Amino acid sequence: MKKACKQIIGILFLALLPAVLTGCLRTTADDLYSLPQASEEYLELQKQINAVLASGAEYSPPISGPNRQSVQLKDIDGDGTNEAVAFFRTTGDKPLKIHIMKQVGSTYETTNIIDGDGTAIESVRYADMDGDGMSELVVGWKMSATLLHMNIYDVRGGGAAVLAESDYSKLFLSDLTGDGRSEVIALRLSSSDLPGEAILFSLGKDKEVITGTASLSSGLESVKRIIRGRLSDGTPAVLVEGSISGTGVVTDIFYWQTTSIVNVSIRPSSGVSEDTVRTYEIFSTDINSDGIIEVPSPRPFETGSDYYAIDWYSYDRYGNKSMVFSTYHNSKESWYMVLPDDWKNTVVVRREDNYSGERTIVFSYKDESGDAVTDFLKVHTLTGDNKEDRAGIGDRFILLSQGNVIYAAEILTEDVPVSISKNVVVDNFRLIPKEWSTGVY
Repeated sequence: MKKACKQIIGILFLALLPAVLTGCLRTTADDLYSLPQASEEYLELQKQINAVLASGAEYSPPISGPNRQSVQLKDIDGDGTNEAVAFFRTTGDKPLKIHIMKQVGSTYETTNIIDGDGTAIESVRYADMDGDGMSELVVGWKMSATLLHMNIYDVRGGGAAVLAESDYSKLFLSDLTGDGRSEVIALRLSSSDLPGEAILFSLGKDKEVITGTASLSSGLESVKRIIRGRLSDGTPAVLVEGSISGTGVVTDIFYWQTTSIVNVSIRPSSGVSEDTVRTYEIFSTDINSDGIIEVPSPRPFETGSDYYAIDWYSYDRYGNKSMVFSTYHNSKESWYMVLPDDWKNTVVVRREDNYSGERTIVFSYKDESGDAVTDFLKVHTLTGDNKEDRAGIGDRFILLSQGNVIYAAEILTEDVPVSISKNVVVDNFRLIPKEWSTGVY
C-alpha cells in the first residue's frame, strides 16, 4: 500500500515539475509529498468516538436496511449541519447504544443516547414524519433470531422519547397519504397467535401518532419485494409481494383511504389477493413507464408449455383492473418482448440452443386447428469472440449490443397472419432491468 501511494505521488510530482521549474507554481517537493490533513472537526469527532470505545464499547452498526455504516452523518435537527450518529454495543442491561453527536463550533458533543435490548440493531431510518423540520429515528431492534421490534423516537431536546412501537417482519418508509411526509409501514407476517398485517404509523400535530392496519394475504410466508408507486387513478400505493404457501407469488395492493390503510386486492371471503396469485415468479413493475405500477398475470403459451406470456394489469383504488399489454419474458438471457395484440392465442415459443455461445428463442404461428406451426421469428443472444460475425449471418439484424452480449433477430417469414416486420421487432424488444430481480425496499 505504501509503495502504491509513493508511485501515485511520484506521478503527480512529474506532472507538476514543468510548472515548478518555470516558477508558475510555488510548491516545494515537501509539499507535494505531504498527505492531506484531517480537519479539526473530524479529529474532534474521532476523539468523542474513541472515548466511547475506550469505555469498553465496540462498534455495532445496523445489519440491514439502507443505512449500515458504524458512524452516519445526518442533519437530524434541520439546521444545515450534520450530526454524527454512532452505533455501539456494550455489556449489561440494554447493551445496544446509539449516540447522537452534535457539532458545536469545532468540537462534537453527545446530545442523545438511545439504549436498546436485543442481539443487534437491525436497521435505522431517518424521517421528518410531521413536517417540523426535525427527523424522527425509526430503529429496528433484533430481539432474537425470529423476533424484530421497532421503535419510533423523538430526539428533540436531548431526549429519546418512544412515539410508537411494533413487532415486524419487514419495515420501510413511504408517503402513502400523499402529504409529502413519510409514514412508517411495518409488515408483520402471520403467526400461530396473530394474522399477517400491514401497520401504518404517521405523525400529526404535537407528535400525535396515527395508525392504520390492513390484512396481508393469508398464507404469506415471506416478503420478496416492496414497490412504491401509483394506481391507475393516480392514488399513491404500496405493493407487497411474497411467497404464499403452496401456490407461488402473491401481490397485496395497499393505499390510504381517509383514516386507514386498505388492501384493495384482498378478497374477504378467502383472505387472499386471489387475482394476483401466480405460480410463475415474476414481479410487478411500471412495465410501460407511465408512472403506474402494473401487476403481472402469467399464462402458458399453450397447454403444457413451459413458456409463458405475461399479461400486465393496472389497478385502481376500487380493485378494478385494466390490461395494459402482454409480454414474453426471457429471464435467463435478460430480455423481454412486448407482444402485439394479434399474437395473443396464436403464437407459441420454444428454445433452440444448438451452438456454443448462441442461445435462441423461436416464435411460431399456430393455426386454429393446432396442426400447422410456422416459425416466423428467432431472437438470438450471442456471446464469445465471434459474436459480431454471427450477428451478421444471413438476414440477422442487431437489436442491441451491450457489454459482452449482442442481441440479434432474424425474421424467417412474413407470410403469417400476425404483425411481423423489422420495425415491430425492434420497437418491442426490451432488456429486463436488474432491479426487477433484486427487489426494492
